[in-house]
Amino acid sequence: MGAIVYDGECAFCIKQIQRIQKFDKKNQFMYDVRQNKNIIKLYPELKEFEDVDGLRFCSKDHVAFIGADAVYQIYSKLSPFYLLAWAYKIPGLNYVFKAIYAWIARNRYKFSAQCEDEVCEIPFNERKS
Repeated sequence: MGAIVYDGECAFCIKQIQRIQKFDKKNQFMYDVRQNKNIIKLYPELKEFEDVDGLRFCSKDHVAFIGADAVYQIYSKLSPFYLLAWAYKIPGLNYVFKAIYAWIARNRYKFSAQCEDEVCEIPFNERKS
């Protein structure tokens, strides 16, 4: 069983996790928020990504993936998305998917209309919690 670790303070992120849960008919993932104070104890493989922003996926083999790589790992295990997930491995498309993920990640608070003051303009890892 793999684990998905996401930003529990982001409405857009939570909505995406709910979408994944809807398609996770086999209950193949555990879900946890990155704000969990015990997250590194639970998933020590995330230590190297502690200060990096992005969705995280920990495989059952204790390998960590982040960002677009995590999205690929997750959707390659979900029906019907696994039928298209192979496209991520195509070298040119891989770059495009990573760029799209980065753009969405930078703008995720805007997508959820969660902007207050200038919080959407500040990179997430620079915010004070």
